[in-house]
Amino acid sequence: MVLTDDTNLFMKYFSELGISKFISEFREFDAEVPDRGIIYIDRAFNVKGIGVIVLGYALTQVSVHDKFIAYPMKLEVEVRSIQVLDEDQDSVMPGTRVGLALKNVRLEDIEGVQALVKPGTKFISSINGFSRFKWSDDAREVHVIFNGIKVMGKVEGNSITLARELPMVSGRALVINVNARPRRPRIMGYAVINA
Repeated sequence: MVLTDDTNLFMKYFSELGISKFISEFREFDAEVPDRGIIYIDRAFNVKGIGVIVLGYALTQVSVHDKFIAYPMKLEVEVRSIQVLDEDQDSVMPGTRVGLALKNVRLEDIEGVQALVKPGTKFISSINGFSRFKWSDDAREVHVIFNGIKVMGKVEGNSITLARELPMVSGRALVINVNARPRRPRIMGYAVINA
């Protein structure tokens, strides 16, 4: 997707590409992001005088004082403050890159955190019926990546038994064969998970 409202500028850079002949008019595109009930976390660290900070993408609405469950340790945390692009916010909508200061938690308690999950979210321990790509190699052990969360799993027929429970929210999970032969695709298939 190209985000610009200047047709001339776009054509200056992309006119030699075949896609440029399919461009007719530019229009604003504002898609609604579904609320998945989780915040994907890609980094956690301490800031002197503030405490534990986590960075990630909110795939749910988040407000100051909201409580979440840190995954995979299943420890309850509370949002002390929210920042988006270094500006304080009272709340944010799904689809926002956020920095969250967490209350009453130590960094050691949430080491390896992958997500913050809304309380009451159900968890699944297996995926039944995943779609396998015909060009993929077979594998017994796979990685399942779902909303940024990575979990190992064992393939048994058309099901995957997970090494650790996954939050049961709607979305598509990738099934990765990290032991694929050289020059073979590592993406084995996908699974659609419905909450």
